[in-house]
Amino acid sequence: MKKNFLNNETTKVFLFNFGKLASYMSGILLLFHGIHNLLNHKSVSFTILGSLVSAMFSQILTLPYKWDKFWIRISTMISLTLNLLTFIIYSYTIYYY
Repeated sequence: MKKNFLNNETTKVFLFNFGKLASYMSGILLLFHGIHNLLNHKSVSFTILGSLVSAMFSQILTLPYKWDKFWIRISTMISLTLNLLTFIIYSYTIYYY
C-alpha cells in the first residue's frame, strides 16, 4: 500500500516551517519596500496599505485559535510586529509625501 505524502508528521512540520519562512520573507520585503519609499520620499499606494491592513486584521482575528501552541503564538506576534512597523512606515509616507 502506498503511503500518503502529507500524512507523514515530518512532512507536515517541514511544510509548516516552509510556509512560515515564506510569510516572514514577504513581511521583510514589504518592510524594505516601505524603507525604500521613505528614503526616496515617495508615497505608497492605498492598495498596498489595504492589503497590509487586511493581512494584519486576519492575523488578529485568528489569534484566539492559535493561542494554545507556544511557538505559533510567538511566530504570530513576530509577524504582527513586523506588519505593524511596516504599517507605521507606510502611513507616514502617505501622510507626509
